[in-house]
Amino acid sequence: MSASPRFQKALRLWRRLPFQHMVAIVVILYIFGKKQPFPLSNFPMYSGISEEADVYFATDQADHPLAMDRVFDTGSSNTKKLFKTKLSNLLAETAAKTGEPRRDTRDATDAERAAVGKDTLDTLVRSMKTRNLPAGTTAVRLYSRTFSLADSDTIQDQAPELLAEHPLTPSAP
Repeated sequence: MSASPRFQKALRLWRRLPFQHMVAIVVILYIFGKKQPFPLSNFPMYSGISEEADVYFATDQADHPLAMDRVFDTGSSNTKKLFKTKLSNLLAETAAKTGEPRRDTRDATDAERAAVGKDTLDTLVRSMKTRNLPAGTTAVRLYSRTFSLADSDTIQDQAPELLAEHPLTPSAP
């Protein structure tokens, strides 16, 4: 019994594929991955690129940047998530109290941003490893800095926004 011409054609095509094993795995995962068709999934967080990016960072009293991972055991992205979550919660509470529509975090007032900045920095300070602070550090500050794309070749760099400052008490010898 000889194989059908369709099967022989498919077999020849299969043999010409450069990554046969990878193709087989992708097809199998696509067929059996009902909830998550990896690696062909559509993650909305990567579906569009924003024209604006903000970075959160900490400095000492003289505005020298601190190594966030080393000092606070967290990074800029986690600090950003913490700040945005706290700000979103504050805006939701405000909307619930006033009956007004909920505002986007980009529309928060300076006072709201400062209050949430202080709360975020207080959270960071509670987990701070003081032994990893540079000598002579008397305060820590939390900043936000926004970069935006003006056109395809120009990036606008806005001045850092001071969100909060936390004075440090000198430790006893």
